[in-house]
Amino acid sequence: MRTVCAAAGRVISPARFPVSIVGTDPARLRLSRTRGARSSPMPTIKQILLGLVLTVGMLLPGQVFADRAPTPEERSSIETVLRNEGFLRWGRIELDDDDVWEVDDAYASDGRKYDLKLDPDTLAIIEPEAD
Repeated sequence: MRTVCAAAGRVISPARFPVSIVGTDPARLRLSRTRGARSSPMPTIKQILLGLVLTVGMLLPGQVFADRAPTPEERSSIETVLRNEGFLRWGRIELDDDDVWEVDDAYASDGRKYDLKLDPDTLAIIEPEAD
């Protein structure tokens, strides 16, 4: 399809002229860009990535308050208490979000396995849960 440019009186090809003529009245004749417009309703890749990053940041705030491992001094104190209470071996020790020490898979001298919660100040066993 060829379009005649009213101002120049020449025939132009739409492929070389990336706008479309809107309206037919010469007083209202205006040009509208069809490609490369900045006000495109379609989101750009940058906008999509920004949205994804913000969404993930809002949905995963728990990473900021993740459980932490004990310092060497804390570990030594906790292990001493566990040995004194009759536990032979245990798994992971971590400070929970509720500010209590959690000891996973602690085996007592009778062979039973427990998940323990210890008071952070006194290191007393609060909740022994048998597995």
